[in-house]
Amino acid sequence: MKKPKPAMMTSYLLETPKGQRKVMVPADWTVTFGPTAPWARQSSSDNYVWSLRFYSRGKKLRACFCDVKSFRDETMAVIEVPENAEKLKEMTKPKISGGPTKWPSPPSVAGIDEEKPF
Repeated sequence: MKKPKPAMMTSYLLETPKGQRKVMVPADWTVTFGPTAPWARQSSSDNYVWSLRFYSRGKKLRACFCDVKSFRDETMAVIEVPENAEKLKEMTKPKISGGPTKWPSPPSVAGIDEEKPF
């Protein structure tokens, strides 16, 4: 008798107000992300509690994680960029200038009668 083939699993990393959580589900499950109660009209999307739902092949709801801020497939590499990275880049950029600023010399006054300028 053949052994059943192990199901391929996908792992997700969830961000919640209480911290991170790792969830492993079969790779063929469907994932949805949206408001926990989409029929409840809110004035702003900031008031919604967001949920991550997992459905099996038969579209049967298998899990619902509430108050999820964000999620990602754990196989993705994420590189954190500091908020001030652009400012730091600007500050460390070499400044190229043409040297000290020279003020233009005043116009020639030859031929102008100092007694009667106009």
